[in-house]
Amino acid sequence: MELRAADSRSRAIREKFFASVDFPEAARVLEIGCGSGAISRELAHCPNVGEIVGLDPSPVFLAKARELAAGIPKLRFPPRGYRRGAH
Repeated sequence: MELRAADSRSRAIREKFFASVDFPEAARVLEIGCGSGAISRELAHCPNVGEIVGLDPSPVFLAKARELAAGIPKLRFPPRGYRRGAH
């Protein structure tokens, strides 16, 4: 997953796409199927993006996403089965 995300052509396409999105101020973004979080980490650098939540069915990918996103406070990768507001 990280190798595909690092591909220069893929990265250029994402950068162009993200630049064309007019995120509202403090936008909240949900990435479903985030894998290791490569795209979520890129989204964290977009203007006006306030929070990104990445979901994936694989606990292994989510653990890697958390590791790679350490120090990026606007990123969250909750455990599989997480439901916001559930107690």
